[in-house]
Amino acid sequence: MSLLALTSRRSATASRRSATATFAAALLSAAPALRAAAKVDGLPLYAPKPGAIGGSAYPEEGFEALLPRVEGFAAGAAAALAAAKASDWDSLSAATSPAALAYQSAQLGKFASILGDDAYTALTLKREYLQGVSALSAAAASAASGGGEEAARAVKAAEVMSSSLDSMLALVPPKVVAQVRKREQALAALAARAAAPAEADPAPGD
Repeated sequence: MSLLALTSRRSATASRRSATATFAAALLSAAPALRAAAKVDGLPLYAPKPGAIGGSAYPEEGFEALLPRVEGFAAGAAAALAAAKASDWDSLSAATSPAALAYQSAQLGKFASILGDDAYTALTLKREYLQGVSALSAAAASAASGGGEEAARAVKAAEVMSSSLDSMLALVPPKVVAQVRKREQALAALAARAAAPAEADPAPGD
């Protein structure tokens, strides 16, 4: 084999390997089913299954899942505050159900567990939030029966709920929030391309 042919063959092989590596890296960072070990400020963004990397016991979910989830809780707390101010007690009864409370408690515990040195602060805020939910549930039930003072207590409890979750979200480093937003945008772009209709094949002779 000539030197020129051998050089061309090696170049083609290197190009294929580079393309494969680029594709794999893009797939790993964007696909929700695959998890990476990336960390920002020492905190896990993509959390692999426990023991997946060097025996490290990362949580099964990182900020890529838990941050949007807690942001959803915060939006719900803001809506509860608006409902309390509007005396919309029917809406509040669903928002403070035991099932909803148990689910939120579990998710906030997971969120606190990945906050590093701020975990204890997050657990304190979680406790304040859950106490606010319980107080809101009791006050809303009494206010629905015509208690004027209870209506004011319901508003106060909803304010505690909202401020607790806002404070918990503020514990997340801005770099982590930025990476989560970037990942969401990448996934949205992939979903949009997948949903777009395929271009029709050109007609013969075109």
